[in-house]
Amino acid sequence: MPEFNPKSKKRKTPMSYFDMTAQKDQKEGQKTLYGEWEDVAEDCARYYPKAKIIFNLRDPVTRAYSQYCKSRRDGKEVAVTFEEAIEEEMEGIRRPETTGRCWIYKSQYQIHLDEWFSYFPREQILILIMEEWVDNPAVGLAPLEAFLDLEKGSLLKNARNPSVQSGQKAGLLTSLLDKLPIGLNTGNVPMQPSTKEELEDIFSVDKLYVANVLGRDKIEVWR
Repeated sequence: MPEFNPKSKKRKTPMSYFDMTAQKDQKEGQKTLYGEWEDVAEDCARYYPKAKIIFNLRDPVTRAYSQYCKSRRDGKEVAVTFEEAIEEEMEGIRRPETTGRCWIYKSQYQIHLDEWFSYFPREQILILIMEEWVDNPAVGLAPLEAFLDLEKGSLLKNARNPSVQSGQKAGLLTSLLDKLPIGLNTGNVPMQPSTKEELEDIFSVDKLYVANVLGRDKIEVWR
C-alpha cells in the first residue's frame, strides 16, 4: 500500500497524504488512510463520499506503548523511558499540533472516530478489533468479508493460495498483516505496572466508547 505522509505540505487533494511511488499500480479505492489526523476524514468525505472505511483497532494501552517502543528502535523517540514520554505529553510539552509522537493522543479512539462519524454514515464504517482476528482469522475476519461483499472465508483462503497471491482479496489481507504493530508478539520490555494502571484509567473512556459502538458491554480481549 502507498505510504501515508501526514505532514505533507501538499494537501490540495487526498492523494497528497500518500507516497504514490511505492505502488503506482494501486487501484482506485484501495488507499489506506490513518484516522488520527483530523483533516483526513474531511478530505476523504469530500473526494470519496461513498468510500468504505475500515478501522483496525488494537487495545489502546498496548498500542501506545508499542508505538513508543518502535519509535525508540527507529531512532525517532528521544525519551529514554515511556514514562518520560507520556509525562511530557500530559504536561503539554508534547502537543499533537507539533509532533507525531503523542502516544496517548494517537490512541484516544473516541476523538478520532467521532471525527469520521461526523462525515460518514455508520453503515460505511467497519471497526475490527485486531486481537480478535489475529487470534482467530476465520471468525474475526468474517465481518470484513461481509462489509466488502466477499464470499465467507475468501480472504483467508485466497491468502493461503499461491495461485491468487496477487489478487485483490489476498492483497487486502496481506496489507492488514503487514500493518501489524511490531510489539504485538515480540519482546518489548514489559510496561511498568503503575504506568499500565495509569493508561488503563486514561483509555477507559475510549474502550467503553468502542464497545458501545459495537453494541457490546466491553471488548473482552482488551484486558
